[in-house]
Amino acid sequence: MDKPHIRIEIDDIGKVPAVYIDDKRMDSLVRVNVNWNTADQDGVKLNSYSIEALGDNSTQQGFGQQAYSKL
Repeated sequence: MDKPHIRIEIDDIGKVPAVYIDDKRMDSLVRVNVNWNTADQDGVKLNSYSIEALGDNSTQQGFGQQAYSKL
C-alpha cells in the first residue's frame, strides 16, 4: 500500500486546520497530531503523525505513521 500524501493548512491556531489526504479534504476532524524532530546529539530521531476523523455513519477513521531513525 502506498503512503498517503498529507497536507495540513493552519491559518489560525484557534481554528480547525484544513487536512487533505491524497488531495481529499478530511471533514469532521477529531484529532490531528504531528511530531517532527531533528536528530538529537546521538543522531536519533522519532517522527510521527496521526489524524482521526469521523467518516460515513459517524465511524471513526484514522491515518498515521511513525518513523524512527539513527543517523
